[in-house]
Amino acid sequence: GLDGACGSILAAALVSHSQIQTICGLPVREIQSNRIGGIILKPNKNTNAPFGPAEMVVLGSFMIDGCCIAKLDLKGIDIGPEGFFTLGYGIRTHTCLTHLNLSRTGMRSENFDDIAPGLHQCTHLSELHLGTNFLEVQAMHALEKLMSHRLRFLRVLDVQNNLLGQSGAIVLGKAVHDHLTDLDISNNQIGAQGCENFLRCLTLNGN
Repeated sequence: GLDGACGSILAAALVSHSQIQTICGLPVREIQSNRIGGIILKPNKNTNAPFGPAEMVVLGSFMIDGCCIAKLDLKGIDIGPEGFFTLGYGIRTHTCLTHLNLSRTGMRSENFDDIAPGLHQCTHLSELHLGTNFLEVQAMHALEKLMSHRLRFLRVLDVQNNLLGQSGAIVLGKAVHDHLTDLDISNNQIGAQGCENFLRCLTLNGN
């Protein structure tokens, strides 16, 4: 139940405390010492979630000094605005990141804007999962820019169950490139006309 501000205090205290290896299951020392290749966190079915905004700020803070995480799966975790902001900074140093799952994290378009600068550095990213969130056309504009200039090797993109609408589908259609092989845009209030416009964009884009 702690918020992001508490997470900042925890992170600052933990950095100088060499004895603590984990906090709430987060392998903070392994992250900081670059001894971990992937992180998968799962919400506890018996409670709302064992990880929340405070833990996500701690995670992001320790990721800033690490540089070898290839897979980060936070599906179903309540990240919170402060957590997204800190994770955005954290992933900037993880240029080898290939898989990122932020499905069901409560992400809104403004939260995607917070992590977009970090994704700009992840040129090896091959899978990006953003399903079941609250992303709108604003986020698709940011994603289009990333896919056009940096995420050229993205192979899997999941944006199902968001709020793209017809406008978002058109923007996403312009972003699709040759390397993308798996795309899920289901349940986005696109409609028949939106699907037609999306396919037209794909054709004009040479896909």
